[in-house]
Amino acid sequence: MNTGVQFPWGKIAALTAGVVILDRITKNAVVSYLNYGASVKVVGDFFRLTYVQNPGGAFGTRLGGNIFYIVAASIALFVLILWMIKHQHSTVGITGLALMLGGALGNLWDRFTIGRVIDFIDVGVGATRWPTFNIADSAITIGICLLIIQELFLPPTGRAE
Repeated sequence: MNTGVQFPWGKIAALTAGVVILDRITKNAVVSYLNYGASVKVVGDFFRLTYVQNPGGAFGTRLGGNIFYIVAASIALFVLILWMIKHQHSTVGITGLALMLGGALGNLWDRFTIGRVIDFIDVGVGATRWPTFNIADSAITIGICLLIIQELFLPPTGRAE
């Protein structure tokens, strides 16, 4: 069903590019100003900037080497773009998709250039720490949450085609 609403490719491209640019700026700053493994307390011990490189996947998983993660991320991007094209999405869903695209591209950039992902956001209490992550990871997570909100709470009739 065509509702006459144009798919907002320009907005998707702008938000996706914004995520990639912010991800690159923050990662370049971390590499420039922190030694590998060094931590800087930002909010006490709760929030630190810690420069690490992750050769694995989300949460430090090791399901394969760099090529495995490049192929997996490329397939995920392809599926995401197909899903974006084939289904109706709300503004919330479109925002989520753009965040996920930007995050995936930001981490793929690292994998192609250095063979692992630069992480630096370190949160936790004492020795209980969440796995270190980055802006791209945050964008992917927020994007997934927005897509879940779209699918669970927004009616299909309110979505653009």
